[in-house]
Amino acid sequence: EVEPNDLADKPMQIPADRTRVDAQWSPGDIDCFAVAPEGGNRTLEVTIETPAEADLSAELIVDGKSIARSETKGKGAVEKLKGAVPGNARAIIRVWGSDAGAEGTYEVKVSEK
Repeated sequence: EVEPNDLADKPMQIPADRTRVDAQWSPGDIDCFAVAPEGGNRTLEVTIETPAEADLSAELIVDGKSIARSETKGKGAVEKLKGAVPGNARAIIRVWGSDAGAEGTYEVKVSEK
């Protein structure tokens, strides 16, 4: 795949004014998304709306450490993550899937508490 967001150190930045992004997945692909840092502590809730033809998994990484994972088995299963993010911390959402799935689009939703 030609996109540059396969590594946590080169994520696609989610614009600060958006709460969702659409992404394309293909077998063997890894996608990383950066959530804009904020000054105060917050809790991120992430939902990955998985296409019916793919079995995706997700992870929330804060300042290089995994703080939440979701690996619900089955094609089309929704993945949910929730984790505390300290002020000014770098939060990355990492999405990957099994090589057995087909290509498709999925949606990443991010909300803050």
